[in-house]
Amino acid sequence: MLGVLVFLATGCAVTLGERMALTTANTAIPLQPIGQVEGRDCASVIFVIPTGRTRIDQAIDDALLRAPGSVALKDVEIKRHLLVLLPPFYVRQCIEVRGEAMKPQEVPHEE
Repeated sequence: MLGVLVFLATGCAVTLGERMALTTANTAIPLQPIGQVEGRDCASVIFVIPTGRTRIDQAIDDALLRAPGSVALKDVEIKRHLLVLLPPFYVRQCIEVRGEAMKPQEVPHEE
């Protein structure tokens, strides 16, 4: 019985990259760290009909939204998760990004 369950539901995770800086915005200003964040983008295939495509830029934007004011991620780890239930009837794939959220450095105002 356990063998049947393992056959019917399998999954895996693969690390696609580490230690990089990512942003979907155009930034050329000094940045400061504000904390660790995680974001993801997922899509499924149900009875061979895709519900969408996983996109890394959507996963990055999802992570940046979790840290208000952030415009970039530093020391990023990217993973892809794949879950297969009752092959080939349901497949779910996610791209996950984790990293240090960065926001523009505050410039002191001269009075």
